Amino acid sequence: MDIEGIIAIIVTFSTAFGIVYIVMSTRHREHMAMIQRGINPKEGSRRTDPERALKTGMQMIGVAVGLGCGYLLEVYTSMERPWVYFGPVMFFVGLVMILYYFRSRKPV
Repeated sequence: MDIEGIIAIIVTFSTAFGIVYIVMSTRHREHMAMIQRGINPKEGSRRTDPERALKTGMQMIGVAVGLGCGYLLEVYTSMERPWVYFGPVMFFVGLVMILYYFRSRKPV
């Protein structure tokens, strides 16, 4: 094994370790700050957001409809390009996000 391969392996594992370390130390600092303020850190993480679930579900529907339209576009036009799938998926996910924005914004 040459020196470039060894360096690549070391850099890859060092990067993964660094990311995990930063995430864990940040989470620890957040928990300590919550404890200082008198907040139980375990209670804050249990809350679920139904709006987030709705947004994720709408995005998944947009992806499914986009893939279906991409398939139909590929079959009926005999095009075999990546944008045949990528374009409709991005269009429908964007459309769903616009619909979600109008649904969730607060009335003035």
